[in-house]
Amino acid sequence: MDVLDRAVAAHLAWRATPVTERVVAVRRMVDQLVDRADELGRELTEQMGRPIAQSPNELRRGFRERAEHMIAIAPDALADLRIDDLRFIRREPLGVVMVLAPWNYPWLSSVNAVVPALLAG
Repeated sequence: MDVLDRAVAAHLAWRATPVTERVVAVRRMVDQLVDRADELGRELTEQMGRPIAQSPNELRRGFRERAEHMIAIAPDALADLRIDDLRFIRREPLGVVMVLAPWNYPWLSSVNAVVPALLAG
C-alpha cells in the first residue's frame, strides 16, 4: 500500500470522527509540536540556515497562535448552517489534502492548510 492509499484509508475513518474529537486531537498535536519547539527549531536551522535563536519561535508564536485560533472557531465554522426549517448547508470533508510548504517558513505556512484540513475531516 503506498502513501496515498494509506492517506485515503485514514481519511475515511477521520471524516467519521466528530468535530469535537478532531478538535481535541488537533489541540494535542499542536501542544506536542510546540513542546518540541527547541528540537524542531534546531532541525529547521540545520535545513535552512535560519539563526537558531529565531527557529523555535516559528512554532511557539505564529504556528501556535494560528492553530489555536482555527481550533477555537472550528465547531462553529463547521456546524450546519440552517437556512429554514427544511433547508441547511452541511460542510463535508471531500478527501486527502497535500501541502507543499515553502522553505523559509514551513511551519507557519503549512499550519494554514494542515490544521483546517484536519479539523474539517
